Amino acid sequence: MPYYHYKAKDIDGQNAKGTAEAEDEDDLYLKLRTEGLFLISARAEKRRVRKSPLSYGQLADFSRQLSVMLKSGIRILQAVNILKQREHNAGIAAVYENLYGLLSRGLPLSDALEKQEGVFPPLVVSMMRAGEESGHLGESAARMADYYEREERLRKAVKGAMIYPVFLLIMLNISIIMIFTLILPRFFVLFDAMEDLPLSTRFLMWFSKSLLEYGNICMLILLAVSSVVIYLWHNEKVHLWRDKAALSVPIMGKLLKVIYTARFARTLNSLYGSGVPLISAVNSAFHVLNNRYLEKQFKPVLDDLCNGVSLASALSGIDGLDEKLITGIFIGEESGELEDMLVHVADSFDYEAEAASKNMTVLIEPVMIILIAVLTGYVMLSVMLPIYQYYEMMG
Repeated sequence: MPYYHYKAKDIDGQNAKGTAEAEDEDDLYLKLRTEGLFLISARAEKRRVRKSPLSYGQLADFSRQLSVMLKSGIRILQAVNILKQREHNAGIAAVYENLYGLLSRGLPLSDALEKQEGVFPPLVVSMMRAGEESGHLGESAARMADYYEREERLRKAVKGAMIYPVFLLIMLNISIIMIFTLILPRFFVLFDAMEDLPLSTRFLMWFSKSLLEYGNICMLILLAVSSVVIYLWHNEKVHLWRDKAALSVPIMGKLLKVIYTARFARTLNSLYGSGVPLISAVNSAFHVLNNRYLEKQFKPVLDDLCNGVSLASALSGIDGLDEKLITGIFIGEESGELEDMLVHVADSFDYEAEAASKNMTVLIEPVMIILIAVLTGYVMLSVMLPIYQYYEMMG
């Protein structure tokens, strides 16, 4: 419902102005009449609406601050109003403003979050709804804060592990372009006078001249290929295939399995521990994995759970989750301590994911360095060999 800045007069002719929420100007007129005011003019407020989802860090901050205020006795409407006033990011402040407006109209927090058009993920909505139903909204918000703080820490660990390899890859590409467009052409003037050149040298000359003479065409071909790759990348079948293939890649596949398992265990623990029914918790946990191949396998799991099969048995056929998760869930179900076991499993896999990301960096760095060394050695030999032959001929 939009806000209107209005100018009005009362029955004594005194001017009045302010801001009010109304469906349209007719609704605003009726609301002001009940207050004894006569509408003169109105202007709808253009409010910035955020449509992109909040980051893990932003969700963690929102949940933590909300949890602290609710546990200290502050009502939800006042808590959101404080968040709105203290937020410096205009986009997030607009989200809090929308939340405040919806809460003022009597909507529960979970429904207000759901109406933000994807800004808050379904996991947050489900957790807040469970907290409202159980009367422990502050505890549910605290669980969400812990969850997203761990997700943010894991994301930063993986991202940090990839910075150096990506930097090396970029430098490798820049070096190749400079070598073939600036350095090698200076030697080719000498090589043109030679009749018998090594095959590697002829290939370098052909590649370098192609970049210099047909650079624009090469760029157009590269853009066309990139467009096709981007289109296929978002195709549903290709998306399913690449999500499945990623789990089979050496080193990277193991890291992804650990990350997915940790995320599933932590999400399931957060939902199940907040009172969400097990079937609904499993359904939500699969949808936060961001892997189509894993999400496609959840329906048989839900069917098994509906038929009375234990969670450990239902998950045993899932390809892409670590087997230690199944063992931990089995022990938790047998001992009646499923929630505590899920916490232990999630913490264990968080540690393994951080360690695996560091190990991946340790392995990728020497591979990139060896690749650069091989390319440099190939170019040097291809250039030096004909020069050596030239001096032999001169001698």
